[in-house]
Amino acid sequence: MANYFYFDQNNQKCGPVNDQQLKALAAQGVINPNTPMETDTGHQGLAGQIPDLFAATPPPFVSQTQAAPHPGSGIVSAGITDNSTTLIICSVLALCCCFPAGVAGIIFAILSKNDFAAGNYESAAKNSKIAFWCSIGGLVGGIILLVIYLMFQFMLGFFIALAEGL
Repeated sequence: MANYFYFDQNNQKCGPVNDQQLKALAAQGVINPNTPMETDTGHQGLAGQIPDLFAATPPPFVSQTQAAPHPGSGIVSAGITDNSTTLIICSVLALCCCFPAGVAGIIFAILSKNDFAAGNYESAAKNSKIAFWCSIGGLVGGIILLVIYLMFQFMLGFFIALAEGL
C-alpha cells in the first residue's frame, strides 16, 4: 500500500497519509478531485484520479513519466503530447495564407484538444496529425501563391516598361 502526499492551498506538501486517512480527508472536504497528489513511489496526479476516492473516478492514478495532463499544457501522457495550442496558432497563420486549409486546421486542432482533455488519446493523435498537415499545407500553399503573385507582378512591370520603351 502506498502512502499519499497532498498539496494544500498554499502548495505545501502534506502527509504522508494512508488510504483510510485519505478517504477521511476527502469526506471532510480537505482534499477535492482537483487536489494535486503524489505517492511515496513517485506517482503524481490529481486526487480525483485515485480509484474509489470520490463518487465518479477519472482514469487511474498514473506514474510521473505519464503525468496527468492538463489541456494545453504540453505535458506528455501515454506517449502523446497535447500540442493543440501550438496547432491552433499554426492554423490561424495558415488561415491568413490559405483560408480553407486554415479553417480545417483550426477545426481539427480544437477536436484534438477536446479529445486529449477527455482522455481519448488515439483520436487526439489522429486529429492532431490532420491539423498539422492542414496547417503545413495552408502555409506552403500560401507561400507558393505569394511567389506566383510576385512573379506575375514583376513580369507585368517588366512588360509595361518594355512597352513604354524604358
